[in-house]
Amino acid sequence: MFEIASALLVLTRRNKILPRQRARARGALSRLHPVIDDDGPRLALGWIYEMAEEFSLSIYDAVYLELARRKGLSLASRDTGLRAAAAKCGIPILL
Repeated sequence: MFEIASALLVLTRRNKILPRQRARARGALSRLHPVIDDDGPRLALGWIYEMAEEFSLSIYDAVYLELARRKGLSLASRDTGLRAAAAKCGIPILL
């Protein structure tokens, strides 16, 4: 949630979205009920590092990749590098 909030702030500062769009997105975020996944990253840290290096991803993006792989989830991203890595790992891609 903090990463999304940070991105919204950066987008507003860079005039990519309007303050009212940020407010709408913040409202949508406040209605979410995130589930905390405490176990996965500790258990799969080696895999996360390997994927970050192999596909030139940030650690954050490799964590998203690991979570989707481990939980059998699709990945929603517009990042071309992350989408390519997901495809190579057999992870379904949304969007």
